[in-house]
Amino acid sequence: MRTGAFKYSSLGLALLAFVFLTIQFGVHKAPATDGSSASQNEPNTRNSVTSRRTVNASATENATLAVSNDTDETPDSDQSDEDMENALGKIDPNELLRRATELANDDKASEQRQLMLAQWAARDPADAARRTAQIEPERLREEAMQQVAIAWANRDPRQAMEWLDQLPAGETRETALRTAAYEAARNEPLPALGIAATMEPGSERSEVLAHVVEQWAGVDAQAAAAWVMQVTEEPLREQLLRAVATTSAEGNGASAANFVAETMKPGPEQDLAAVAVAQRWAEHSVEDARAWVRQFPSATLREAAEESLRSLSN
Repeated sequence: MRTGAFKYSSLGLALLAFVFLTIQFGVHKAPATDGSSASQNEPNTRNSVTSRRTVNASATENATLAVSNDTDETPDSDQSDEDMENALGKIDPNELLRRATELANDDKASEQRQLMLAQWAARDPADAARRTAQIEPERLREEAMQQVAIAWANRDPRQAMEWLDQLPAGETRETALRTAAYEAARNEPLPALGIAATMEPGSERSEVLAHVVEQWAGVDAQAAAAWVMQVTEEPLREQLLRAVATTSAEGNGASAANFVAETMKPGPEQDLAAVAVAQRWAEHSVEDARAWVRQFPSATLREAAEESLRSLSN
């Protein structure tokens, strides 16, 4: 199978060889709540976003105690997360917020508090957003804002963005933006990109944008690539093109290889994309991937890529 030939940069090839031999390449794989594969290097923020969906049995039992502390019923320690959420769903929002406030300074009750705030925010994100400014203490207010960001981005990411735009600059706003972008990316990649783009320039914004682009590319690689090509910051654009290529390779290695060769500029991002595509391609057709790798003009990069393919078969 023939693919487009291209030139790789020689920048940092020795370092790249070491990296290629020791780590897996490509941008983070998008986490999803439907059971699809998740990135091994997903940012910690995402873990906090999804933690409310993965409460262990012990935390569920404790949360059940908090919910039913006005009754004589014995809580069921085997109660599922869904049953737990249903139980919390029967409690008045004001009562949920009151109980969360009582647990504000209890580190051991963090998961209980997150469950309550998640239910509180999901009832009416717009009303919850208006009330966050009055919540005390600050620790609870910040946690509440993150849950509002999740709930609103899931329901209407465009309205969520209007609220996020009004938040004062600072770490709390950046965290809320990141949280909302991750949540919206699951179903609404374009609004999620709009949210992520308003983050302060830097590595965190780039990582979030790459995550959203990869999510989008998994559904419509052509549309994702078209959006990325409009990015004016060249380093960021190349990083996002790598995200498109890496995801595309899982479905069509030859097409992704051509994309890397014909669309990306020679440089470190193209080098990384080439090896990532070869690895993903090899999962479906190792001989075709190896044939493409043999075309790499740089011996150092070629040897590193071949070694990474050999490691997949061991």
